[in-house]
Amino acid sequence: MTHIMGKKLGPKQELALSIGMMLFGIALWYFLLYQPVSTRTEELNGLIDSQEDSLRAENRYKVNVTSLNVAIQQLDTLIASWDSRFPERTQIVSLASQILNFGSEHNLELIEMKPSLYELYALEKAGAHMSGRYIMQIPLNCRFQGEFLDLGQMLEAVVGLPFNMTIADVSLQPVQGNYPQLDIRLRLFLYVHI
Repeated sequence: MTHIMGKKLGPKQELALSIGMMLFGIALWYFLLYQPVSTRTEELNGLIDSQEDSLRAENRYKVNVTSLNVAIQQLDTLIASWDSRFPERTQIVSLASQILNFGSEHNLELIEMKPSLYELYALEKAGAHMSGRYIMQIPLNCRFQGEFLDLGQMLEAVVGLPFNMTIADVSLQPVQGNYPQLDIRLRLFLYVHI
C-alpha cells in the first residue's frame, strides 16, 4: 500500500488512504448488508404486528361468537318457554275452568262468566284449525264476589299460571249489607294457538 504507481506514500497519506478504505468498507457494509437487513427487519416487524392485530381481532370474534351463541340458546329457550304458554284452541274450556278454580283457591266466588263454559266449548270446536302458529285472543268477562285482599293475592299470583292471560279491566263495587265483600268484575283475555 505504500507504493501507488511508483510513488511512495507518506504516513499521513497512508493514514488518509486507510481511513478512506475503511469508510468505503463501512459504506459498502451499510448499503449492501445493514440497510437491506434493517429494512427487511422493519417489514417483518410490521407484518408481525399486523398478524398479532389480526389474531387479537380473531380471538375477540371467537369470544363474541361464543357469547352470541349462548345468547341465542337462551333466547331459543325463552321463546320455547313463552310459546308453551299458548295452549291449543282445543283447551279453551280447560283454561277457563283453571281460571275459575284459581279464583276459588283465592276465596273468590264465581257469580257469572261470559261467555259461559258451554259457549266456550262451542268456540273450542268451531272453525277449521289453521296451519302455522297463529294466536287467538279470547275475551272472558268474569264476575266474582270476595274481599279486596283475596283479589289482590289472586292478581299477584296470575304470573304463576301455566298459560298467558291478561287482565284488561277490573271493576270493584261494595256488596250492599255484606261488608267487606266486593262485587268484582274482571275482563280477561286468554291466548291460544289456532
